[in-house]
Amino acid sequence: MSYKGKQKRKQSSLDHLDSEIKSFSEYLAKGEEIKLRYCDSQENRPIMLPPAPKQSYIDCYPDLDSDFDIFASDKHKQSCYETEVLVYRALEQLDDNIIVLHNFEYSHHQYRICDKSHIRKDCSQCKGKGGNASNIAECDFIVMGKNYFIIIEVKSMHQDHSKIPDNEVTRTYKSNKNTYKAWRIAQKQIQRTKCLIDGIIEQFFEGKDREKVKIVGISAFPSTPRLFLQTEGITLCKEDFKDFGEWWQTHILDLITSNYVHDDYVHDDFHSKMEKAKAILLAIWCTDKNQCDELKCSLGHSIMAIDEDLRRGMITYASYKNRSRNPSVIEAPDIISNFVGIKYLTAEQFKVLNSDQNLLFINGPAGSGKTVIMLGKILQLALNDKENKVVLVTNIGWNSYTTLYESTFKKAGLLYKVVDWDFKIDELLDKTSISRIVILKADFITCRKLLPRILDYLKLSNAHVFIDDCQGVVYRNIYSVGNLLECFKQLSEMKHVWITCDLTQTTPYSGQDLGNKLTQSFIRDVDPTNIVPLSLNLRNTCDVTNILSILRGLHIASDEDLDIVLPVPKPGHFIHGTRTVIHVISELIIDREHLVVTILNKELDKLTFGSDFSLGFEIGIIYNGSSRASSSQCIEETIDKRFDSNLQLSDSSNCYSAEWPAVIVIHDFARDISALYLEISRARVHCVVILFSTLIDISELDLLSELNNSAKIIRY
Repeated sequence: MSYKGKQKRKQSSLDHLDSEIKSFSEYLAKGEEIKLRYCDSQENRPIMLPPAPKQSYIDCYPDLDSDFDIFASDKHKQSCYETEVLVYRALEQLDDNIIVLHNFEYSHHQYRICDKSHIRKDCSQCKGKGGNASNIAECDFIVMGKNYFIIIEVKSMHQDHSKIPDNEVTRTYKSNKNTYKAWRIAQKQIQRTKCLIDGIIEQFFEGKDREKVKIVGISAFPSTPRLFLQTEGITLCKEDFKDFGEWWQTHILDLITSNYVHDDYVHDDFHSKMEKAKAILLAIWCTDKNQCDELKCSLGHSIMAIDEDLRRGMITYASYKNRSRNPSVIEAPDIISNFVGIKYLTAEQFKVLNSDQNLLFINGPAGSGKTVIMLGKILQLALNDKENKVVLVTNIGWNSYTTLYESTFKKAGLLYKVVDWDFKIDELLDKTSISRIVILKADFITCRKLLPRILDYLKLSNAHVFIDDCQGVVYRNIYSVGNLLECFKQLSEMKHVWITCDLTQTTPYSGQDLGNKLTQSFIRDVDPTNIVPLSLNLRNTCDVTNILSILRGLHIASDEDLDIVLPVPKPGHFIHGTRTVIHVISELIIDREHLVVTILNKELDKLTFGSDFSLGFEIGIIYNGSSRASSSQCIEETIDKRFDSNLQLSDSSNCYSAEWPAVIVIHDFARDISALYLEISRARVHCVVILFSTLIDISELDLLSELNNSAKIIRY
């Protein structure tokens, strides 16, 4: 491509950016436009910008037992990132109408136009010696309230305080120069940002009005006990996060109120000027090198950006400078990178892909990469030997993986055919057909009856067999549970027989009885070398994964055999998304349907506003059909009125294999709670739950108590 062609392509990718803004008035005009579009909320809840924490050190580095940990530096940086996320989540939980800017960066040029007292003649940076627009300063958080600005600098001290004997505490504190040094650095960063905000305020306020505007700096040490932080000023420590709302009220809001200059009449002009000052900071936050990108404020755009990283398997930043290569993350082989579109695999995925076992049960929770591994093995077999044929049995549930299989095989140049269940078994592998891969779309009930017959037929062929997402067929085949395993064993003597399962997806059919005799018998009859558990969740954000872990631990089952087929999901990365919101509707509410519609429309408005649906941003709406208060007709009518083809409605019993960037779940707690696990796991980035409370269910109280730190719970 020519230089002009490259420049044209680069420019087209930046079309959504505004033209350069340089003057104070231009920042004000753009900021007011952004504020009106994204921050005009009537709810008493914080507006978080960006809507999800900015991704930084997302690697999960392995834990080493040796005294010298080669990843100590990277883990410390990871810890710093996680402490920022902790502060982000704490601010997000406040019941206050505030705007929170995360990772606020600004250039010397922006500082100069905000501070009229700045003297350019004596400034080396203004003369170009120290850079100009590229010379960036930053602070971690700016909180903008009714009449105040809070500047928060977050520091993480990488030290195990639990190992320090009590009698050495004082001595340790005196010798701990790192803590004091970090605090001093935080104070300098706070003071620099305070000067920027002061400059903005002075251009709008004077006299008594100026005294009413408060600027407060906070040094935050979320991982450090207060005992080690005997510092000056307002300091946020580890203990304060146990009840952050109370701490915020006592140390921030009460302080601002006590110092507030009371006036019998606060004129409207004061509030107007405050909004202008906020607008300037908003525009600066959105602007990078004089280019303002207001999509940084968009919830939909944020979800799409995170979803793209998850889809491509971007679970490491190891390619960045000054970062160690993570041995638990391996670059995906070319067949997966080129044809499936996944850039990285975990070490456990890579090991399974290269397994020499012909018979293999791959068990794991949603998002553990089972389908990706199966696709990789099919591609290996089909591309390495033209004589190899494959029969792939998969689920026909809503939004199933059939489309993914077809697109992958097309990219690889492999001929395939899709077969429904109204076929003749003896024509499954038609010798006259040139297709080397047969995708057999499975209906749950019919498949349980026909699978044993299909396996018997395949014994006479040279086809490899892969069964994906048919766990109800494999582990609960009531028609022929006795000979199913024997069929697998016989087939695997000469061919590959790989089966992937997520046992949680069978729970709506069987209640919480996962440890029944059929499942236990099947597990114990399989050689341990033929069962591989995958526990790391790569498809969902780590926030969704943490919620799934809680659900798995509390409400599904606790049987040692189940750890083999249903491992507890663990985050395979530290990619954070939006906070899950759970709306709990009491059974005392008379008109539940009307409230459901109101909440549903409100949440959909947040998702669709400012989103570019041409990019393929789809929203799944899942409801359980047994819900007493949320009839399918009511929900369907609500969706139909929005005339939006990107809204996809599904009953919980048909959402197997489905996944969406954003999901809204409408769930009746009277239904098996393990179904909630399945419904939430369909959300890759963003999840909202509308939960009907029973008031008397003890398990519900336990669930909400456990989820209190992982989700925003709103009660009605």
